Order: sequence, then C-alpha cells, then structure tokens
Amino acid sequence: MIFKELLKELTLLDLPKDEYIIVGSGPLAAREIRDAQDLDILVSDKLWNELSQKYPVTEEPPLKKISFNEQKIEILGEGSLFRDPEIASLEEMIKTADIIGGHRFLNLLLLRKFKAKKGREKDLKDIELIDQHLFKQSETINS
Repeated sequence: MIFKELLKELTLLDLPKDEYIIVGSGPLAAREIRDAQDLDILVSDKLWNELSQKYPVTEEPPLKKISFNEQKIEILGEGSLFRDPEIASLEEMIKTADIIGGHRFLNLLLLRKFKAKKGREKDLKDIELIDQHLFKQSETINS
C-alpha cells in the first residue's frame, strides 16, 4: 500500500507533531475508506518558513507548495483550498484532528466541509464515502 510507505517517509521528515496536519485523501486512507496515492499536508506558518528556507517552493498559482518524493508528499502553503478560515483555521484543524498512527489527520466533518466547498466530481464522491462511513459509525455506536 503506497499510503503506508508515504507515512513512513513523512515520519523521516521529523516534522513537529503539533505543527502539521494531513488533509486531502490522507484522512480517508487512514480510516481505510479509500486509498491515497499522495499526502497533502498543512503546516504552521512557523514551520512553513523553516521548510521554505531549506527546500524549493513551487508555485502553481494560486498555490505554493514544497514537494518531496516526486510530488507524492506535498506541504501546501498559500492558495490551498484547505487554507480557508471561513471553514476552519489551521489551529482549529490541528486541535480537532484525529491522531491515527501518531499522525494528525483532518477530522472527517471538516474534510467534508472543505470538499463540499470545492465541489469537484472527486470531492463529491469522497463526500459520499465520508457520509457512508459516518453513518456506519453512528450505527455501531447506537447498537
């Protein structure tokens, strides 16, 4: 599984655990809802500044990012759809993150909001998967 290998590589980057969160398809893969072929990561402004001094920043307007492992691990900066304070601040995302295997993952309710706002076909499919997962979870809790 590519996802587990990417998590191992992320661990080797030795990022401070309380300064990053995995977003995108990562939270789905961590819960085995669907696989992920890459890791999208948001980091604190402080950590972004440190990383951008060490590694090249790529710009794909409006997005700025730092890529590792042939763009399979991406640190997302300004312009990311996940940097939308109308939905949640980075601090809120980190504070409400689900910790799985030692990594912080965006909780599914916030992930659903970000994907609904973006509204691409793949996001709508992910929303269906999130809804099914949350429904199954609620059935388990209520039984």
